[in-house]
Amino acid sequence: MILITGKNGQLGWELRRALAPLGPITALDATELPLEDTDAIRRVIRKLRPTIVVNAAAHTDLDRAEEHGDLAMAINGAAPAILADEVKRLGGGLVHYSTGSVFDGVKKGAYDEGDLPRPASVYGARGNTFLRATLDAAAAGAPLRAINDQRGAPTWCRMVAEATALVLAQTGAAQRPDALEDYGGTYHLTAAGEATWFEFARAILQRAPAPLRARAAQVAPLTTRESPAKARRPANALLDCTKFTETFGFALPDWRESLDLVMEEMEVRT
Repeated sequence: MILITGKNGQLGWELRRALAPLGPITALDATELPLEDTDAIRRVIRKLRPTIVVNAAAHTDLDRAEEHGDLAMAINGAAPAILADEVKRLGGGLVHYSTGSVFDGVKKGAYDEGDLPRPASVYGARGNTFLRATLDAAAAGAPLRAINDQRGAPTWCRMVAEATALVLAQTGAAQRPDALEDYGGTYHLTAAGEATWFEFARAILQRAPAPLRARAAQVAPLTTRESPAKARRPANALLDCTKFTETFGFALPDWRESLDLVMEEMEVRT
C-alpha cells in the first residue's frame, strides 16, 4: 500500500491520481496524520504498515514559517526523518519533496545535489499558487507587481506527481519497495528553462482569457529589497536536474509548455 501525506495540497491532490494505477492508495490530511506530533506519526505508520510513504505534506507558508519556526522545523525537518525511520523498519521506502529554498541563492549557476544546503529562511517546502494569485489580482483590477531579481524554474505539481509515478513504475518500487535502495539519495527535479517571478507573471497573463491579456503589459518589476515579505527568498533557485535525467531517462518539459497546458485546462474549466 502506498501512503500519501498532505492529500489536500496541490501536490498531494495530483499524486492521488498519478499513483492510483500502481496499487492501493491511502491518503491522509493534516488532521489524520499531524506531522508535528512524533507519537502520532509512529502510531499511524505502525497501524497502516505502508510499503511506500510519499510525503507531500509540508508547512508551506514561507513568511509564517519565520514566525513559527519550531512548527515549521517539526513538519518540514523532523517529520520526514521519523517517516523514513518508521517505513524502513517495515522494509519500505520514502519519497520526500523539498524545495530550492534550502539553498542560499548566491551560487552563479544551477545548484546540484552535492551543494551544501544553506537555507536563507526557516521555510522548507512549496508555497501557495502564484499563478492563481496573479490571475485573481488581474481580474480584481489590483496593482500587479512581481519580483524581478529572483530566478527559478516554475514547475507544475502535476508534472512532479507524474514523474514520481514513472519512477516508481520503472524501478518496480511500487511492488518491491526495497528496489528504492538502489536509487536512494537526493534528486533535483524542476521544469526546464528559467524565469523571474516578474517574467512568470507576464507569461501567465499573456496566456489568460482575452479580458486579462492586456494586463500583462501592466505588471511592474519589484526588487527583493522593495518586497514586504518577511522571509528571505533565494535570488537563485535554479536546480541542476542532470542526475535525475541520467538515472531515470527522462526530464520535465520547459515551464512554458507546462504553463500552456495549465492555462488551457483552466480555461476549459471556467
